[in-house]
Amino acid sequence: MPSSDYIVKDPANADVTFKALSSAGQDGNPARWRVESSNPPIFRAKSELKSRPNASRDARTVEGFVNVPVNRINAAGNPELVGNIQYRLTAVIPESATDSWVDYAQAVALGSFGSPQFRSTLKSGYAP
Repeated sequence: MPSSDYIVKDPANADVTFKALSSAGQDGNPARWRVESSNPPIFRAKSELKSRPNASRDARTVEGFVNVPVNRINAAGNPELVGNIQYRLTAVIPESATDSWVDYAQAVALGSFGSPQFRSTLKSGYAP
């Protein structure tokens, strides 16, 4: 499936566009996106998504990755990279799961990641 750009909202409700760089092409290869509006490239957020069959070939494993560079303005007034915040998500989806069950599981999982408990832990680095 060809990759396309996607848009997310930042905390200020501004659009952040991830530009499609490449499609996966085949199992195990990642589709890639990058935010192109940041300068220089080292400060650009990027994401990857790949899928493959599991070992027993009765389910698909989907892996997502998002890297958001953390930068600041140094004493000389220049931006500098101070680190990266990285998120990884792995989902194992049985081949026998119906679309409605996959939709339900996706809503429950993504809703959980957006819950105050998960958001607080992802912010502080400590589980409740």
